[in-house]
Amino acid sequence: MAQYQQNWAKVFTERQFFSIQASHLEGFVTVQVGFLENEPVQMDARVPVRVCLKSSAMHPISFSAVVVGCDLERRRRTAGTATVSDSVLQASRQFVTLKPQTKTTVIVMLDLSTAQIQKGQCLWITRVCLELGDRHSKMFGQLEYNFDNTPSLQPQRLRSDFGCSMLRIAASDGELVANPSTTHVNCLVAEIAAATLELKNTCNHRVESVRLDFKRNEQQSTEAIAVLFVDEDDELRSELTIVGTGSVESGETIHIPVRFSAQLVGSIDLELEASYLLFGETRRRTCRIHLSIIAREPLSVKSGVFSMNGLPLASILNHTEHVVKADITANANIVVTHVEWLLVSFSQSLQPFELLNFDLRSAVDTAVDSVVSAIVVF
Repeated sequence: MAQYQQNWAKVFTERQFFSIQASHLEGFVTVQVGFLENEPVQMDARVPVRVCLKSSAMHPISFSAVVVGCDLERRRRTAGTATVSDSVLQASRQFVTLKPQTKTTVIVMLDLSTAQIQKGQCLWITRVCLELGDRHSKMFGQLEYNFDNTPSLQPQRLRSDFGCSMLRIAASDGELVANPSTTHVNCLVAEIAAATLELKNTCNHRVESVRLDFKRNEQQSTEAIAVLFVDEDDELRSELTIVGTGSVESGETIHIPVRFSAQLVGSIDLELEASYLLFGETRRRTCRIHLSIIAREPLSVKSGVFSMNGLPLASILNHTEHVVKADITANANIVVTHVEWLLVSFSQSLQPFELLNFDLRSAVDTAVDSVVSAIVVF
């Protein structure tokens, strides 16, 4: 008997812990739990979780804490392999008292920013623990409800009308998105052209320290080397860095002016890198802005023997005079005052080049995309 008393005395001097898997028992407390959010949330969101407890005991029951544990979908585990403390994320509510035959609702907040969660993952409610006693006292225990079990083993399974047992993390938390109408620019080759890029903040947070960079070694198209940028000192540069001013609130836009000169005729696609800081973060985030440039010649000239329906006009008029026509197509407002033809004669005398001058009686102002014809008879 003395040895028996000594053994019990030793037990009471040591810290005791017990854990009961209440999921497999018809106990005196039933548990329901679910996320109040049913839409994808951001990685740094605070998400409310509702826990509903109902006691079938005849007297009030006090718990030192109600703890909710969550895991990622790929880390869901079978019952008995881990406790709530091993969960990816957990939240608790201290000192909860259940009244007899009455439902008690508890709301806990999960701070997703404290867990290592990636975009597009799913968060599952896997554990609910009801703690008995003080963690620092000699006697402490918990009733653990495992929501990883199959419905046949889980009588207190979550009801569909109570809430969601799964929460999806948004695949993207937004970025700076360019207005397509500002990323397509028409210009003349070798001229200094300008474009104002309009970037919209689609993040749910304020954006600061916006910077736009053009890095030549990261371009996908070889034609990108034919574009030079103009810096603040009006100097041509092969690369570009523009720092935006101020901050951009969620849903607002920022306008960034860009000046450049295309050295090649045709369509040129550029990739600009926009980097920024989300409010409260120190790591810069980046996104791609695509800029499409179409460069054209200021004007183009075509000359030939004037014809009607494919027949030279000289044959139709039955005389030996030749009618030469020049078509000038302008892509800019250009004043044409003088047209010259350089003709070559292949007669037997091998006469040298002959230059014909044609002065317009009045200067012709050619508008953009217009065609002006000059005709001379010789």
